[in-house]
Amino acid sequence: MDLETCWYEVSPYMYIAGGTASIFYAEAPMARLPGLLLIAAAATIIRLRWRHRRAEVAKIPRAHDVDQGKADLPGVSHRRR
Repeated sequence: MDLETCWYEVSPYMYIAGGTASIFYAEAPMARLPGLLLIAAAATIIRLRWRHRRAEVAKIPRAHDVDQGKADLPGVSHRRR
């Protein structure tokens, strides 16, 4: 795994850690707002990635459906002679 891919996967969790640290170590109440924003952004990123990955998995035909003729594999012709 290259550095770019690693950072892409880890960054939302780093945002959560930074936001949590910001909330706990900030003395002024208004100083906690950036921490809350970081946590909200991280939660949004995680949710969007999860939804996108679920949608991609749903596009993949299951072996059971292919065997029963309910789905076709891309690039495979199922003509009967």
